[in-house]
Amino acid sequence: MSKRRNPDLHGAVSHRSPVVLLLVDVINAMAYPGSERLVRHAMPAAQEIARLRARAHAARVPVVYANDNFGRWRSDFSATVRHAQDTRSPGHEIATLLQPDEQDYFVLKPKHSAFFGTSLDLLITYLGARRIVLAGFAGDICIRFTAQDAFLRDHELIVPRDAVASEDVRSNSAALAFMRERLKARTPPAARVSFRALARH
Repeated sequence: MSKRRNPDLHGAVSHRSPVVLLLVDVINAMAYPGSERLVRHAMPAAQEIARLRARAHAARVPVVYANDNFGRWRSDFSATVRHAQDTRSPGHEIATLLQPDEQDYFVLKPKHSAFFGTSLDLLITYLGARRIVLAGFAGDICIRFTAQDAFLRDHELIVPRDAVASEDVRSNSAALAFMRERLKARTPPAARVSFRALARH
């Protein structure tokens, strides 16, 4: 059934946009052994992500959160946000900085890719987007898996290099190089991403 015939069933959205900002695992308690390395690298990236999100909102570009459920199969996204913002969580400052607004969209993912086992494909289809600005954590795992799936779906990819972070700097750089060379992603600094320009093309 086409969207024209089915305006309000399964996925009616208020936005139409050729570009989306996709934030992967930015709401994250980071409560596991050794997480301090990711927290250290993630905070500067989170600050860039916050600025990206503000510019996306200003340009009326949809922001989509794709977040791991961290094994909490009975939780919804609000519960995930509350858990990550608990001051006992190593990632609480990042989760508070990047908490979603009411206008934002979200999907909960069971595995590494934001596309696997989620409604992201359907949401992007209803939004009418072909370009994805991808940011979040970790660059060498969930960002890379998501980028691969976006590439296989023929989406144009922009991965701001200072808006992704991993535990290891070298692994993060290698993941960005892979996305540039194999997935045809552009990896500019976040400050050079113009949502208004991306929406016009």
